[in-house]
Amino acid sequence: MVDIRATRRRGAEVAGTFLREARVFIWPGTAFGSCGEGYLRVGLIKPLETLQEMIRRLEPVVAGLLASAPSPA
Repeated sequence: MVDIRATRRRGAEVAGTFLREARVFIWPGTAFGSCGEGYLRVGLIKPLETLQEMIRRLEPVVAGLLASAPSPA
């Protein structure tokens, strides 16, 4: 599970952003129970080259999410 709480967004929103902008499917943690909010479930059972491509695609999307994270209330 990957902690995404620094984005200040719900897991389903971040997972949807990854799918739309990076073409990478990652499960929101809530797919595995309500305690999974704030986390994503990442499968790492692909060849190394595939995982490296996934990271390459996700890097700019993650940077954008962190840069635009809403201020704490």
